[in-house]
Amino acid sequence: MSLDSILSSTLENYKKNFKSSAKIILLFIIIPMLIVNICTLWWLMSSGISEELKSLQTGEDGNLPEESVEIFLNILKSNIPAILGVSFLYLAAFLISFIAYAGIIGASLKNKEFSFSEAKNNGKENWGKIFRIFLLIASFFAAFFIMILILFSIFSKSLGSILFLIFFFFISLIFIFIITTYWIFAPYIAIDKKMGAYEALARSRAMIKGRLWKTLGYLIVFIFIGMIVSFGINLVGSIVQMILLFLFKSSITPNSLIVLTSLVSSLVSSINHLIILPYYLLVIKNYYNEVCRGKKNN
Repeated sequence: MSLDSILSSTLENYKKNFKSSAKIILLFIIIPMLIVNICTLWWLMSSGISEELKSLQTGEDGNLPEESVEIFLNILKSNIPAILGVSFLYLAAFLISFIAYAGIIGASLKNKEFSFSEAKNNGKENWGKIFRIFLLIASFFAAFFIMILILFSIFSKSLGSILFLIFFFFISLIFIFIITTYWIFAPYIAIDKKMGAYEALARSRAMIKGRLWKTLGYLIVFIFIGMIVSFGINLVGSIVQMILLFLFKSSITPNSLIVLTSLVSSLVSSINHLIILPYYLLVIKNYYNEVCRGKKNN
């Protein structure tokens, strides 16, 4: 299957399953995040913490002076229970979102056209596998970045070393992209082959090995298409926000401005999730199926 065939198959899958995908994304990603954002916004407005934060003054060098730092720390200390509560809500919404990812992946692997119920059942059954893969990858990259910070702290006094570390940083980004490419099939393998997280990552690497550059090229095209669509959505959102600010500039208060920008930002984020997320999950699924067929033929 060529790149054109993968994209055309993805478009066909996308059209057939958009309604089901949109429902599961709405239920397990958008609604939980909207609830969390509303709770956070309500807390900021009702507690007066937003006004306190606005009172912080930066110095001429752009940094917070000692007085502002002390005020900021006092704000944090006095709001620890609320901050912990909001953090818990964000964590809960983050965990719930894995149901949507696993649901679309699992249902699309079984059928070219799937229902919302099929996606939901697959999500509830397989979300833990996707989460464990995420934990392994996140742990690997966390250790990697800690190593970079340690190197920076050791060599930061030397200008030559700083330039070397900047160069090393960009090389690291390339390394991360390549490693991520090797692991791109892991969620699909974990669900399709009923494997554990570690085994799925190893199998994904074995499948990509020998076709790394082809996969990198495909991913660049897939990401570029998604970025174009996302740019269009964000551009429309920015225009809408500017129009609203222009229409209500004479009557809008600072708190109203925070609410307005938060609402527009949430709306744009929701539309991005509804339109782009199914595309990414389905296009990688179609490429995964092509590689699997190629392995069988060989």
